[in-house]
Amino acid sequence: FSSSSSSRTVKKLPNVFQKKKILVYGNFKNKKTLIRYLIACNAVTVENPLLFDVNVTHVIATKHFWTKEFDDFIKNNKNVKIVSTHWAWDSINNFKLQSDKPYLLSR
Repeated sequence: FSSSSSSRTVKKLPNVFQKKKILVYGNFKNKKTLIRYLIACNAVTVENPLLFDVNVTHVIATKHFWTKEFDDFIKNNKNVKIVSTHWAWDSINNFKLQSDKPYLLSR
């Protein structure tokens, strides 16, 4: 150890998901890791599908996710984007929010 103070460069995490409220829906591989990265990149995350929130901007899901409750949520939130996990990972890996269009999922 050195008694002198050393200067460390601390990188700021990117605000990739600033102003995004994201519901992470269903069970899939690396879900907990994805949620940690979303939060680190400034997303507000919702994990409980029973807490569907009209302020949710995106739902991250897999292809086999649709339920009756989800239909009701969509009816109450016409602006929500339902995207694959690839949208989140690509945004994180590129340090920039990707367009959701190529990642949209549908019923």
